[in-house]
Order: sequence, then C-alpha cells, then structure tokens
Amino acid sequence: MNEILKEVLKYVPENANIVESGFEGANIILYTKSKEFFLDNSEVIKTIVEAVKKRIELRPHESLLMEEEKAENEIKKLIPEEAGLANVIFDISRSKVIIEASKPGLAIGKSGDILKEIKRKTFWIPLVRRTPPIKSQITDKIRDVLYEHNDYRKKFLNKVGERIYGGWTNEKKDEWIRISFLGAGRQVGRSCLLLQTPESRILLDCGVDVAADNPEDSYPMLDAPEFDINKLDAIIVTHAHADHCLPPNTPVYLENGTIKPIDDIKVGDKLIGIDWKTGKRVIGKCNYKKNTKHKEIYKIKTSYYTIGSSRNHKFFVIDKDLEIKEVTAENLREGMVIPCYMGQENEFKRIELKEPEYFERLELPQEAVEKLKIIRKERNWTQDYIVSHLKKHTNLISDLENKNKHIYINTLKEILGFYGIDFNDFAAKYNINKTVYPKYINEELAQVAGYMTGDGGLASERTFRITDQSTDCLKEYKNIIKNIFNYDPILKHHPDKSKNAHIIEINNAGIVKFFEDNFKGILGKNKKRDISEKIIFSSNNIIRAFLRGIADAEGSVNNCISISSSQEKILETLQHMLSTLGILSNINYKNKVVNIASSYSIKRYYNLIGFNHIDKKLKLENLVNKLRDTNLKEIIPISSIKLKEILMDAGFLGKVHKEFKISDFPAALLDRYRRKGNSYADKNTINKLIELLEERLTYLKEKNNSSISKKRKSISLPRKDIAQMIETTYGIVQNREVFDIKDKYYEMMNKKLNELIEIKILKTQDNINKLKKLVEMPVIWQKITKIEKKENPYPYLVDIEVEPNQNFVANGVVVHNSAFVPYLYKMGFKGPVYYTEPGLDIAALMALDYISVSQKENRKVIFGSADIKEMVKHSITLEYDEVTDITPDIRITFYDAGHTLGSAMVHLNIGNGLHNILYTGDMNYETSNLLSAAMTRFSRLETMIMEATYGGSNENYPSRREAEDILVDTIKKTIERGGKVLMPVLGTGRAQEIMVIIDKMIRNGMLDKIPVYVQGTVWDITAIHTAYPDFFNSNIRKMVFHKDQNPFLNEVFKRVGSRQEMQEVIQSGPCIILATSGMLVGGASVEYFKELSDNPKNSLIFSSYLGRGSLGRRVMEGEKEFNLDGKQISLKMEIAAIRGFTGHSTRERLISFVRHLNPKPKRIILLHGDNSNCLDLASNLHKMFRIETNAPKNLEAIRIR
Repeated sequence: MNEILKEVLKYVPENANIVESGFEGANIILYTKSKEFFLDNSEVIKTIVEAVKKRIELRPHESLLMEEEKAENEIKKLIPEEAGLANVIFDISRSKVIIEASKPGLAIGKSGDILKEIKRKTFWIPLVRRTPPIKSQITDKIRDVLYEHNDYRKKFLNKVGERIYGGWTNEKKDEWIRISFLGAGRQVGRSCLLLQTPESRILLDCGVDVAADNPEDSYPMLDAPEFDINKLDAIIVTHAHADHCLPPNTPVYLENGTIKPIDDIKVGDKLIGIDWKTGKRVIGKCNYKKNTKHKEIYKIKTSYYTIGSSRNHKFFVIDKDLEIKEVTAENLREGMVIPCYMGQENEFKRIELKEPEYFERLELPQEAVEKLKIIRKERNWTQDYIVSHLKKHTNLISDLENKNKHIYINTLKEILGFYGIDFNDFAAKYNINKTVYPKYINEELAQVAGYMTGDGGLASERTFRITDQSTDCLKEYKNIIKNIFNYDPILKHHPDKSKNAHIIEINNAGIVKFFEDNFKGILGKNKKRDISEKIIFSSNNIIRAFLRGIADAEGSVNNCISISSSQEKILETLQHMLSTLGILSNINYKNKVVNIASSYSIKRYYNLIGFNHIDKKLKLENLVNKLRDTNLKEIIPISSIKLKEILMDAGFLGKVHKEFKISDFPAALLDRYRRKGNSYADKNTINKLIELLEERLTYLKEKNNSSISKKRKSISLPRKDIAQMIETTYGIVQNREVFDIKDKYYEMMNKKLNELIEIKILKTQDNINKLKKLVEMPVIWQKITKIEKKENPYPYLVDIEVEPNQNFVANGVVVHNSAFVPYLYKMGFKGPVYYTEPGLDIAALMALDYISVSQKENRKVIFGSADIKEMVKHSITLEYDEVTDITPDIRITFYDAGHTLGSAMVHLNIGNGLHNILYTGDMNYETSNLLSAAMTRFSRLETMIMEATYGGSNENYPSRREAEDILVDTIKKTIERGGKVLMPVLGTGRAQEIMVIIDKMIRNGMLDKIPVYVQGTVWDITAIHTAYPDFFNSNIRKMVFHKDQNPFLNEVFKRVGSRQEMQEVIQSGPCIILATSGMLVGGASVEYFKELSDNPKNSLIFSSYLGRGSLGRRVMEGEKEFNLDGKQISLKMEIAAIRGFTGHSTRERLISFVRHLNPKPKRIILLHGDNSNCLDLASNLHKMFRIETNAPKNLEAIRIR
C-alpha cells in the first residue's frame, strides 16, 4: 500500500469500517460500509486533512446505496418544482448522483438542507449542476464520455494518484528546475513549454498558430531532444483557441539530385527542402501522400520556372518583417517574389562502372599467330594435344594458324595461359586492339554520354550511331571514343542520302552493352530515354562535360542558348543540372527546349561548359561578345521602403544625425535608398547593407559610454523629442547637454537614451541576422510573371507531406507540404490533461471544429474524433483557487486569467515550496464586459512567465468604452443606409463580449432592435458560456442570478444552422452577422464576405488579431481586388478595425499587472509576442522594476534554479 494511504488510515477509528481506499487524481478516497460513520464522522476526516495536508473524501460503499429508481423518485420529491429539475444521472463508481436544474440554488436549499436530506435518505452524494439555457451538444457529449467510461476513469485516476504519491514527502526538496520553450518564443501563438525537474516532466499548453508565416511555426517543436512523450507526466492547458496539391507529373527533387514525378513519390522517400530557420538546404522524409480531385488548376510562372497547383497549395514569400510566410496559390499575385531552388554542387565522387559480361572477338596480327606456332613446335605439342587439354573443338588451333585470325578474347586468354604467356604483355607487344572499358566515369565518357542522350540511337543489338551535319564535330567525337575504348569507330555519310548528315557507327557489342549496363535509358527510344542517375550523382566537372555533349547534339545558339528534347523529364533534369552550376534557365514546354537567356547565365555557360561543335562554339563567342551586363542581379525581396525602415531602426536618417551622411552610403545602397515604391534590392546591395549595419552596431555599442549629447545625436533624436519623453522643456535638455549639468534631469535623459540605444542595438542585430539568412539561402528569388487559372486537365492532383521542415522542391520552386493536445494522445500519451471545466468543453469543441474544417477544405487531418475522446477520458478539471498535486514534487493552482471563459493562469509550487512559478498563459488585466481581470495576489512567487502579445511600445489601443462607441456608431450608420454589418470574430471570447455589448446597447436604447445572426462555432461556444455563468464578472453574474437577464438570451440573437438559412440572411434586410473565423481564413465569415463585399452600404468590422498572410490582414492593408474560389471580388464595403476588445493585455496593462503583483517575482520571462515586442517589454520591465527579464527564442532552455 502507498505510504500516504498508510498514514491516513492510522487516524481512522475501527468502527469506520473502511473497506477500500485509493486515489482520484490527487484526492484520497475512502469507502465505508458504516452508515453512521458516513453520515457523521465527528471531525475525523478534518483531522486527517490537517495532518497530511491533502484533500480527502469519504464515500459510501455501493452496498449502502439506495436503488437508482427509488433514489430518483426520492430526489424528485425533495427538490421543489420551481428549481426546474431537468435530469438525474447516477455515477455508481463514485457513489455520486448529478442533479441538473435550471435554478441550482433552489435545488440545493437553504444552507444545503435539501442536499443533506438526499444524502441521509439515499446515501448517494449529490452534486448539482446548472442546466444551460442554450443546449450545448458538446457539453452533453463530454459528460456522456466521462459517464460511459466510469470504470476506466476510476482506474486511470487511481494510477495518477499512485504516481503523485509514489515519492511523497512533506519535506522541502532541493532540486534543479528547467524550462524548454517548444513554442511561443518571440512568436504569437503555439504556446508550449516543457517544465522539467529530476522528478517530473510537465507540458504547459500545447497550442497551434493558425496564422503562422512559416509552416514549421504552426505546431509545437515536439521533435526537441528533451521532449519524450513516454516520460511526460501531465499536460496543463490554460485556455483553448481555435490541402495543398500538385499535378501528378510535377517533378520533385530527391535527396540524391535526381527528379521524380510527384505521382511516383512514395512514403519514406527523401526529398530536398529548405530549413527556413537556418536558411540551409535540408533533407526531409515523405510521411504522407494522397490523391485528390480538383476542378481547377493554377499555373504560376516565373522567368525560369512554371508550376501548377491547386488553389489552396501554399507557396513561400517574404513578409514585411523579413520572415518567411505562406500564401496559397489563389492569393499569389503577379509581381510577388517566390523562392526557386538553386542546386547544390555535388561532392566529388568516383562512380565505379561495370565492365560488360561480353567476350569480344579479336583479330590477331600474322606475326602474333606465327609466334604462337613457333612456341608450339618448339615444345613438340600437337594441335590435338592442345585442344584436348583445353577441351575445345578439334579445329581451333588449325583454323587459327592456317586461315582464321579472329578469336574470342576469353579463348585467347586460355591458350596464352596454357603457353605461360601474360595476355596484357602479348597484346601490347603485337598491338592487339582490345576494347578498354573505363573503371570510373570521366569527363570524356560523360561528354559522349551527353551526345548519345541527345542524338544517339541503336541500329542493331551490337551497333549504335550518333549523327550530325558537321563532320568536324563527329571527327572530334570519333577521337574521344577511340581514346576511351581503344576502339576506332567508322565515320561515314548517313545511309539516308536525302539527309545532309554524317554518322559515327560503333559496331561493337561490348561497348553497346557497357552503355546499357552503366547508363540505363541512354540508348532507349526517344519516349523512354532518360539521363542516367550516375551522371546526376557525379561531381560538377562530370555534369559540365555531359551538358557539353548533349548541347553539341541538341543545342543551338541564336539570341539565347537552347537545348531541345522530346522528353519533358529530360528538360526538367537539364534545368536542375544547370542550376547546380549557377546557370538559370527556363523550359518552353510547347517547343520542348530549355532556354538560357539571361546575360549572366549565357556568360556562365560559356565559361563553364561551352561547345565542342565548331559552328555552335563560334556562334556562342559572337553572342557573348555582344553582351553588355553579365553580372547576376539576384533579387532579394526587400523593398526600398523596408530598406529605409532597417536604416531607421539602426538610428540613421534622422534630422540631427551629423556623424554619418546619406552621401556616405555605398553607391549601390544610395541608389536603392533614393528609389520610390516597392522595387526590390539585389544581393550585392544587401551585402553592402549588412556591412554597414555591422559597422553601425559597433558604433552604437561604443556610444553607451559617451556624453548624453553624443548619445542623442547617435540615434538621430531631436532635443524636443527627448524633452517630451522625460516630460520636461527643450531648454532644460539643451542646458544639460551644453553645460554638462548632472542633476535628476541629466540622469533621466541618460537613462532614456540608454534604453533607446539598447533597442536600436537589439533591432539592428536582429535585422543583420535576418538579412544574412536571406542572402545565404540556396534559392534565387523570382518574380511571378504570370498566373493562369485553368480547367484541371489531370484526373487527380497529388498532396504529399515532408517532415520535419514541411516543404520540398517541386519543379525548381520551394513549396509547402500539404489545437494540438488530441495529437499527443494519438502519439500514445496516456497521462492526465488539466483544464478548467469550461476550458475542456471549448477545447473539445475547437478540436472537433478543426476536423470538420479540414475535411471540408480537403486538408490532412492530424488527429481524429477518437483522439479527442481519449483527451476527454484522460482530463481532470479544476476550479479556480483549487490546489492540487500533479506529480510528487509539483503542486498547481488555477487562477482567473481574464482572457476567455475558463482561461487560467497556473501557479506551480515546486519541491514543497522550493520555488514558485506563475505561468500567465494568455491573460487580460482588465475587467471586460464579460470577464473579470486577471488575479495579481499569490502566496509566494519567484519566477513569472508572462505573455507579451501587445508588449511593444506602439501596442496601446483604445479603451473598451472608446471601442464600444466606435462599434455602435459604425453599426448605426450602416443600418441607417440599409446595409449589413459583417463581424468576423473568434469563436471564443470576443464574439460573446460583442453579444453582451449589443444586448446592453439595446437595453439602454442606444441601438434599435435589429436581428443579429450568429453562425459557425460562435453559437456552440455561446451555449457553453450559458452553462458556466459562475465564470462571468460580478456584473454579468448579478444580471443572470438576480435579475434573470441573461444577455445571451436576448431575442435579437438568431442561430444560422444551414446553408439555406445563410442564403436567407444574405438576401434579408439590415442586420448584424457574427461568424468565424476572425481573420477571414476560412469558415462562414469568408462566405459572407464574398457575397457582401461589393455593396458600399455594407460594413466589415474587425475586432480580432489579424495574422500576417490572412485575408483579413490583406483587407486591412488596403487590397481591393481578390480572387476567392474562382470568384473575382471587388471590395466596396466600409472597413473598420476596433482593437479595444482584445482578450490580451495592452502594454500599459501588462506593466500595471507587474506593478500590482504581490509578491513581486525575482525574474520575468516573456513569450507569446513577436520579436520586437518581447525584447521591448523585457527591457522596459527590467529598467522600471529592477527585475531580471528574459525573452527566450523557441528551442531555448532556461534553468530556473
């Protein structure tokens, strides 16, 4: 028996008749067969609790329980009719009965009298739940799952308790504590932290970033070496938030440099991709493949590449913050820049070749025959003696000596062996022309293979030919073949006299077999011809020689260099091979040629490859001589506007900057700086910029020890601006600088300037890192020249997923593959997950909604409903302020976070008081229209991990009152002109607060009664809200409990549950529409947007965070034309964005939250904010409160103790 159970049972009297003891999570459960002890245990349980400091519950053994039917009748008699009894559910494994009533207070009775009476009469332990006024299917399903699996749950919870109390002690522990950041490090979204001690492994949140710029930034980094799902003890969830296909013939680049159609890719194949975090070429493994049907296909063309895709396949672009983000094919635009893969030079390899299993027929010179005859006679050997010994036909020696000088090489070797003569010495002495086969690929062989691939062909099983009009060219190849094989081929006129051409004929079965064995496909018929993998695997000198050969055969020179082939796969492989040499080309599929057209690439081809063909060599020389600019101007997608921002981040360009003049910029940078608009810089310019910024970084660091005047000028800050910052006058600032007066104003100036310089340093270093990564990537950025939407000619498109970097190279273009707690259960996790009760309901609903949306959009579903069921089966729900152990050395308490319904901050007591951590998750330190502000008082606190979503200095937004005024004004004006208001909202939190505001405005007469249509998951989550009014703020609770005015039951709110009802809403009169998603990235809000956007009477109001790349962000940034599912949209409706309804704290409120914390932590760790917001807030909090601050990146780890 567990030690703590032994300790508990010491205090239990014998007459208690305890027949069973165990655990229910951290709770200790005792079952008694004594009716008297169950009804009156005379403070025994209270005494035990005080002794062991754990929650203990006494329950009746099932033998004491009244039969369920009789107990239900008794309960119905005791509960008054006005309580609104709705349901009675018996949980026999826990000896509990759940009573659902619309008015729980009446069902409980005064001072709990009714519940006491139920317990006394039935011996069941009664629990009362509120019947939600709006029926929630998800809440019912969750309770059904829990009741259905009572027996499993009992065993599971007991196992959790055994783990918790396996190493139980009351003493303080001395141990290390470490936190690894698997998500949300300087990033908004995908919160995921791994807390480790010698005893425990706890995962704090496991979220998804639905608007991630980068594919790998969507999900937590569970491939981190420290994360082992088999060693994970528990998951704590603080809150819940809510296909990419290519044509089957799309060429995909494999690890070894070869190319396969995507249709031929198999799960397990290794493909080339890019790690966007490091900017390096990486190899990923295909772990998923699916064929899907699509009506339409998008053709995206750049100067060098063309790729087809489904409308929702994702491509990569650079955003305004120099980060990689995804854009679907339908949202790409001409002029956008996408990354195209530049092949990597292969390492030098000696690729061994196979000698053909073929016995060549040799012709012996007369003097060699005579020599053999002399030796035979000198040794007195008869001809019969030799053939009988060698077991050959009787006339062999006779024929050789008298009439037939031709003999198979293997037979000659046997004869010479019998004579005791070395074959190689004999062949050399008498000049016997034996065919030689190279052991390794060399440049001459590769060149011949190239020519044969382009214009070779079998004439018979033992003969092949290569053709050209130029005898000079063929003579060159005749000599090369002779050098390689010691075989002299025949040069003659083409057999077809009508052709003005000559041929080289190789009438040697051994050579034919050599090529067939070593270069598979090279001698096939045109439709089956292919480039051998042995060539593609080779080092670049071999590739250059092969390309020279195929260009001699099928190349031409006019205004560009062209190489033709009837095989698309050969064209695509040639393009890839050229890219490994840094030569850019494009494919004209109609004319079946690869074209090298840019001056830079023509010059590079001339220097690296060239022609052997005399006529083509001369034409290429003439073309090169005509070229003017042969420098490669590689685009780096950084606009002039962004370039100026980077310079300003470094403190350049200000009015008072005297130590560095614009005219001192390098020429390339100066030219780019003076340009207007969004034209892009080239790589040379960016390299110059990096050099300049590195010099600037050194300069700024040196200024930390300068006078305040030099510090101010170093960051181009006017005196009036610093005066405003420290709330003083221009004159005071001037006097302190000129006369070096060191008083409080001087100190204030110095402090503020140091802060500003530090921010400049951090931003500049960050910009340098981003720029270096961009210029070092093995890609060339190409502008999209044309996008065509066509009817799909293919029977299906192919979607693959490549791990771990979620991208691969398709036809030269880098493309993307095709709420996360359920996924952990899919991976095999069987431990507990901790939520608040509403948090569990919302998490399950959001997970089910994810499955539904993924299936509708034909996307891969990473977990299924069975995995959600497993999550629910293993869930443990906690109340606010409820203290519970979760491992032997970690105890947690949930506190109200004010973010969404049931959101929680987690207080972690580690090692029996050794160290106390507060993890805020997403939180709001403001009483909203629906929820209370986040808590600030705790028993002990050493470390706090806090969100920084809006932690930047420019992240302060209107108050909620101001936001409400803007909302009401916009709605009124829209309704007056006969329009509709579309509000894309987050399903949880934001939507319900807006419903509360609308209800309040209607009750106060500020807004007329107009229909408000609620669609998507909004209605379902609203139903969950009505089940948990105890989680609302005091004002809303008072309305619900005392005034019977539930804001969600206002008659203006109408559910939209079908597509037909949706069409009726669109065709109806003025109204308000609330629909998910808040970013316009899917769901009903996008469908409404398509129908309502072209009417100027309508309005679109955003109240949510708009992720980069989302349709909502594009609308807010001023785009007016959209192509959505093949429908062209012209945006004419009024646009408004109201930022005051956020569920996150503004910068001011984050600082206020820290100010009001009691006690103050010794360290603050910031996450869940973008790079600049985390760093800015960290710097500010450190200087304001003298607290150590950190802003870790993803995959960093911090040792807390």
